[in-house]
Amino acid sequence: MEIDKLGEILRIYTDKLKYNSGFAAYKRNYVSNDYVNTRGKEATFYATVFDEHHRRSYTSMINIDTEKRTISNLSCDCQNVFNNKGPQVCPHIVAAVLNGIKKLRDKSKEEFSEGDVILNPSVIFDISQSRGGNLGADLYIEGIDKNEYEKIYESYKEKYKYHLMPDGSYIDLKDNDLEKIFQIIDVLGIYGDFQKIKIPDNKAIFLEKILENENYTLINGKKYVDNVIKKYNKLNKDIKVPDNLKANLRDYQIEGFKFFNTLSNYNFGGVLADEMGLGKTVQTLAFLLSKKDKKSIVITPTSLIFNWKSEFEKFTPDIKLGIAYGSKTQREIILENHKDYDVILTSYGTYKNDIEKYKNINFDFCIIDEAQNIKNPDSIITKAIKSVNANVKFALTGTPVENNLIELWSIFDFIMPGYLYNKKKFETIFANNEKNYVQLKSLIKPFMLRRTKKEVINELPDKIEHKFYVELEKELTRVL
Repeated sequence: MEIDKLGEILRIYTDKLKYNSGFAAYKRNYVSNDYVNTRGKEATFYATVFDEHHRRSYTSMINIDTEKRTISNLSCDCQNVFNNKGPQVCPHIVAAVLNGIKKLRDKSKEEFSEGDVILNPSVIFDISQSRGGNLGADLYIEGIDKNEYEKIYESYKEKYKYHLMPDGSYIDLKDNDLEKIFQIIDVLGIYGDFQKIKIPDNKAIFLEKILENENYTLINGKKYVDNVIKKYNKLNKDIKVPDNLKANLRDYQIEGFKFFNTLSNYNFGGVLADEMGLGKTVQTLAFLLSKKDKKSIVITPTSLIFNWKSEFEKFTPDIKLGIAYGSKTQREIILENHKDYDVILTSYGTYKNDIEKYKNINFDFCIIDEAQNIKNPDSIITKAIKSVNANVKFALTGTPVENNLIELWSIFDFIMPGYLYNKKKFETIFANNEKNYVQLKSLIKPFMLRRTKKEVINELPDKIEHKFYVELEKELTRVL
């Protein structure tokens, strides 16, 4: 926010006499109950201003856009904010804006005088027992009224180094415990209500990593986070590759198989993002075979549907596979008898065309291959695929991010809607804030498994080369 421009724009829209009158009211400290808020290039001012001439107080409000250099939403009890030429600024609005500008300068100032009071309060973040799928939490900032917490957080979000308190003191917002806690609150997306903080249980894995990797002594209640993790871990004992899988999985592929099972036991989705050629398909088939008593759907690009069919037949012949692809009649027969199959196999385009027929079909698992096909959250295909009725969703892709972080958000919006918040909030917290990249990595790590060929090279078979000699025809030999 360019604070100097606010004063310039105010003068443009104000009669000189009214400006001078408002300036006098501001200097005499006739402004009270004031509020100023900035969002991007726009600032909102609100205040009660005592009018010495009329011996009464007036409530005033105005919005100023420093980019468009315009004013809007003028309001004052004096009713002198409009004339035949349009909106005009009254003295009370002038006083409110000038007082607000001073506050903005005070908030953004970095040099302090001897009398200024700088506070660096101690902070405690108490996590409490999980109820209804959410951990509880309370934030305590030493000596600060809870009603001020949201305003302090807004100052942090607006990248101020200090927050100006109502009593004129300043709270330090940089390089301290308060900043650390606000970073965690930011990433968890739990800043909607500081009076009643709720942390979804699926964020417990993220919190566990923070409490393990960082010396966060200011966070209490690790035992409640551990209780949530233990509850899920009980489900993950004795995960074994099915004996009837017609393949020998390598160690890293067994890890991928367990990755699927562990997350599905939590009812969480996930992304298997192994580099191309490491067998994402066979790991997925092993998982589907282990869940043969469940109903699943696999969605692939058209070019890969018969490759998947072949892999099903080769590695998991015991799975009853219904291929909802081809002619309309053939697809309708498969979908009408979907209960006869363990897995329905279809393509992105075909699913979109048949979407009405899937509305009343519920799956336990949905797996999409080449998940970069839904990287554009606004495309028709993406919206169709995200409508699949499935309890747990997985995505397979060798390239979870090709151009920007919104592609990653779109995939997570499919596997676990809301986990990375809505698109706008994700852009604010992560896409437009490199400082939070480390937290984003921690947030997605439990739900994304990626290995490269370099990492598992010792498990890969030796390269096999075959040489074939082909004798050229006479016409070709003459050319050479």
